[in-house]
Amino acid sequence: MTNIKLLGFILLLSGCATLFTGTDDDIRFESDPAGAMVFINGLEKGTTPTTVSVKRSINDVNIALQLDGYETRQFVLEKEFNKASFFNLFNVLFWAVDAVSGSLMKHAPQYYEITLRPNGVVQQSEDVDLYDANTLATLENGALILPSSSKRTLAIIDGMPGYTVVFKRK
Repeated sequence: MTNIKLLGFILLLSGCATLFTGTDDDIRFESDPAGAMVFINGLEKGTTPTTVSVKRSINDVNIALQLDGYETRQFVLEKEFNKASFFNLFNVLFWAVDAVSGSLMKHAPQYYEITLRPNGVVQQSEDVDLYDANTLATLENGALILPSSSKRTLAIIDGMPGYTVVFKRK
């Protein structure tokens, strides 16, 4: 009889992450420069800097930051196991509630600071020579003359937003 009472007591103490931690997380988005529109799963939710309440989900939550003149940054919110779910112990019903509500997982981190790159800008690195097409020599037919380079990769920008031509040597 004592074992049955102990089991009943344990079941009464078990809770679920849905009750203890809720079903949403407040996520802070900041961008450099500020003023980017924040889209969550395709729906506009605000302009940086902003804090948005995001429903927890077992599925991925897709984020996009858009600002005129800058490349759109897209990423998936990171998540981790919600340790409050351990209070479910052996109660299958509570585990199911957490799974359906999304509270089995929680978003972490809850702060994102994103640097936006201007359209058409390729970051210079040790492995890439970057050239502006408007400053390169051309043949009579208008074809660009590619400069000789000791690096394996050449990137050519032409001033058009979002367009870069990259050449890789074998």
